[in-house]
Amino acid sequence: MWKKFAAGALIAAAIAGVAHIPAYAEVTEVRMSKQFGLPYLPMIVIEAQSLIEKNAKAAGLGDVKTSWTQRVGPAADMDALLAGQADFIGPGATTLATIWRRPSARRRKCAR
Repeated sequence: MWKKFAAGALIAAAIAGVAHIPAYAEVTEVRMSKQFGLPYLPMIVIEAQSLIEKNAKAAGLGDVKTSWTQRVGPAADMDALLAGQADFIGPGATTLATIWRRPSARRRKCAR
């Protein structure tokens, strides 16, 4: 009786432990968004020198493709991020403050 109980408890603990492990998926494409102007010069340099691809390959992540879009303003960047059309944006401080207030942005961040 004791052995059956111990075996059942061990199996239940193993299943419960596996159920709480988060699943991670590697992506092969990173979707970046930038805007016009000199404040976005770091993003322009990252794109021109293919720094994301080079660093991903150096880190052993394989061939990672980067797709770049250029949007008109911070509102368009935020909408793209919240809609899942961009993985990274280069916002300013006011844009970050605005997006932090949106509950859907926090849910998406926590879900990843």
